[in-house]
Amino acid sequence: SVDADGVVTATSFSGNMSSSSLQTAEKMTISSSNADADALTISTSAGGMDITAGGNAALEDLDITATGAATEIRLTSESTENDAIALTASAGGITAKVPDGKDLTLGNTAGDAYFKVAAAGGAGDEDVRIVNTNGTASAAIELTATAGGVLVDGAAGKDCLLYKSDAA
Repeated sequence: SVDADGVVTATSFSGNMSSSSLQTAEKMTISSSNADADALTISTSAGGMDITAGGNAALEDLDITATGAATEIRLTSESTENDAIALTASAGGITAKVPDGKDLTLGNTAGDAYFKVAAAGGAGDEDVRIVNTNGTASAAIELTATAGGVLVDGAAGKDCLLYKSDAA
């Protein structure tokens, strides 16, 4: 039905639809049964896009889930700003996890400077790496504690080595 102000009320839609304002006091679901790779697209041709979850109770979260075994979640930005993609938690923490046998890597696009957590089911295969393969600065990898110490601790019977390698 359409009221005097032009507001459409329906229990379902079929086919293409568009609106300058979709609002309801009821639960709203937007879905598609189309099998195309871009079965559901939300886009703007100009301007930005905001998604807000305003709840403050348990389970009132913003959940983005990919359920297929080969379905990835990708955040991509063409911005040239230092914060082209920013993950910010104003009052809580940020957690990143991967299953055993997979890597968590933060690094540059060339893959020659990175921080990697290589998770593994066996203790002998698990490691953490800080790598800079091309840096030639005197602080190509720098560990700094401005108010506290730096502790390097290896397991009993294992070596803990810090050395300078000079190729002659």
